[in-house]
Amino acid sequence: MALYTALVSGVISQQLANEPSTQVEEGRFARLTGTAVDMFFRYYAPKEGE
Repeated sequence: MALYTALVSGVISQQLANEPSTQVEEGRFARLTGTAVDMFFRYYAPKEGE
């Protein structure tokens, strides 16, 4: 859970630091949140037989 929190807060921090007035859908970093979370869950998903 700590790594997940760091991942999401890191993306948000990058967005706020570099493009604070940009809408979420248009921001360079904020629009990557879904991709980053998807990569996280694919990597940490239980493997078959676990």
